[in-house]
Amino acid sequence: MRTPLMFQNSFLVWVNEDKTIGGFYGKVWANLEQHLNFKSDVIVPASGLWGRKHINNTWDGVIGMVNRGEAEVGVCDIAMNAERVGVVSYTMQIATFHYKVFIRKGDEDVSWVSFLQAFSAGLWLAIVASVFVMALALKICFHVGLLQGKEHSRHNKFHDWLFATLGALICLQGKRKLFFTFV
Repeated sequence: MRTPLMFQNSFLVWVNEDKTIGGFYGKVWANLEQHLNFKSDVIVPASGLWGRKHINNTWDGVIGMVNRGEAEVGVCDIAMNAERVGVVSYTMQIATFHYKVFIRKGDEDVSWVSFLQAFSAGLWLAIVASVFVMALALKICFHVGLLQGKEHSRHNKFHDWLFATLGALICLQGKRKLFFTFV
């Protein structure tokens, strides 16, 4: 069996000097070889990658090798995503790992608003001005819609449009669909 192996920066799997797989996944693979009575050849992808999709819909790395039939199995700690699932099949989850980042405590006291200090006063002024301009543009568009008969009369004040703009900017970042209306 031809087995591509991605071992770069991984503590779970690596290639030993005798061309066997080491690490946690290596032990699992060795048990499978022994109990299911098969042998495998270890192949390291030329790109050294797990697998990424190119513009022409081809894949490199372990995913590409399995997809092209250059290998039957990929033994590596590879993330599952929608694009990869469409190209290769994954096994059941073998283990769950949690990663944490530890940061040395700094010399300064950090407050909850210290991340805002990176922005200059000019940038804050531009943000506030753009919120007012967008709210005004919404109000103007609404009144144009009223004149054209496309909108129904409502008693919306400028502060309503201002809060709608702030809500769209702050609360709905990255949403594909807005869940509020001005009815």
